Amino acid sequence: MNKLKSALPFFIVTMMLSTGTQSADSMSGMTGADHGSMKEMASPSAQPIAGAGLVRKTDAAKHKVTLSHEAIAALGWPPMTMDFAVAPEIDLASLQAGQSVSFSLLPTGQGQYMIVKIKPAGK
Repeated sequence: MNKLKSALPFFIVTMMLSTGTQSADSMSGMTGADHGSMKEMASPSAQPIAGAGLVRKTDAAKHKVTLSHEAIAALGWPPMTMDFAVAPEIDLASLQAGQSVSFSLLPTGQGQYMIVKIKPAGK
């Protein structure tokens, strides 16, 4: 009986630790948990984030541009192709598919970013 009493605290701690790990692991697959937006909320006066890439296409009706961008270290993003909303004051007619550009992003919330500045690369 003494062995059981001395093993009981170890058993309880082990169960608590394994339950905590299991709970944390089960949360990793949750959708809708966007930790990127936490960074945005912590910084209400966010600084523009610079990027460079290649215009794939523009969508004037939705005021979006598809870019194949280089890695964006400030966001931990690898190179990829993605659609971005573009600030209303930017004229999409000045952008052409295949054009190399530099751009600036600002967070809009919930892990989304908007291009607030875009120009041909090297200008």
